[in-house]
Amino acid sequence: MRHSRRGLKRRYGRARFDPTDFDLKQEMEDGGVVQDARRGGYDASFSGKFIGHFKSRGGALAAIVRKMEESNYYPNVFHVNDHGNATLLSVRANPKGKGVLTRYIYGWV
Repeated sequence: MRHSRRGLKRRYGRARFDPTDFDLKQEMEDGGVVQDARRGGYDASFSGKFIGHFKSRGGALAAIVRKMEESNYYPNVFHVNDHGNATLLSVRANPKGKGVLTRYIYGWV
């Protein structure tokens, strides 16, 4: 099983992302991806399989988090905007209730 923090290196006690040691194409094929859809809303996929179309980005990310918890597999999660730019996200379920918490890690233009 692959670790979700692959590509991160330690510096001064904190994990730091190193984009030179990261295969973006392979990680996106194996991970979770949320894309802006042309028809409005967002499309979500997990491990190369389409999950569904959602009205909000949060709904799409929540569906990916549910799939990760069901399969006990926690890959990297990306957001691809309407211009094709990819952003690596840190995503987890909100412990205070519904929804997800996200944090920006790195972006590719």
